[in-house]
Amino acid sequence: MVVVKKIIKKASKYKLFICLSILVLIVIFAYLYISSDNLFPSRVDTISIKDGNTGLIYHFNKSDAQEFLDKISSSNVRASGIKGWTSGYTYKIKFIANNGSETNFVVYGANNLTKGFVKYNIDKDIVKVIQDYCND
Repeated sequence: MVVVKKIIKKASKYKLFICLSILVLIVIFAYLYISSDNLFPSRVDTISIKDGNTGLIYHFNKSDAQEFLDKISSSNVRASGIKGWTSGYTYKIKFIANNGSETNFVVYGANNLTKGFVKYNIDKDIVKVIQDYCND
């Protein structure tokens, strides 16, 4: 009888842990969903784009940088999950504001990018937008 009581007591502790873990995950995903509205910075001074295939780095300053930012900022972006391990990337984008703050993104496909450990889907073909700017 004592053994059964111990097992029931341990099971209730695990249930509490599982419920709290699920609650924490829900809060994290809600935060990520809400924060995807302000994903891109509003103003930038410089944009640096590194091509993952060739290693070439493209720099855009002032008006070109802001035009590029405006083009991708008009997209609908939503969080789609947590980034796992990946090998390689299509482009790395670094937005640098005039106060020196940086925002970094990694583009893995036409509609997929990451910021930190969060994956996002974007409704524009971001690879095409980047290629259009880099080839001009």
